[in-house]
Amino acid sequence: MIRYVHGKEKERFRVPIPVIGEAFLKINSKKTTDVKKDSFKLLEKLIDNKTIELIGFGKSSDVFMHAKNLMTAFQSDYRQDSLDPMDALIITDALIDTECRKIYTEDVTIRFNKELHYMVNEIRSAIYPSCGPIEFSQF
Repeated sequence: MIRYVHGKEKERFRVPIPVIGEAFLKINSKKTTDVKKDSFKLLEKLIDNKTIELIGFGKSSDVFMHAKNLMTAFQSDYRQDSLDPMDALIITDALIDTECRKIYTEDVTIRFNKELHYMVNEIRSAIYPSCGPIEFSQF
């Protein structure tokens, strides 16, 4: 999830569509029909009042190239230490977003992997030298 704030405006979140998909997969497998319906209603309300903006994979194929590079760099024999394709795409979506300042994640491996943070910010500074670094935080 990507957070951005402009001036004194309320806090708004840019959320990659795959994040929404992952959330609803979890909701679908564990919750009742009423909870599922309420979740969709809440998402619709958050989108309507502009608290959440759905985004997806930038404006070019560069996002896929950068995601592939991140996945290759963080490939391991241990699945928990590898960066999976969806996480790589979500992180890359954030790094190409010039307004992104923070990525919220519950994934401990992503949150505390300093090498990943360094690489993400190196790619970002190569693309957008004037953009600051991205922080990784728990939501």
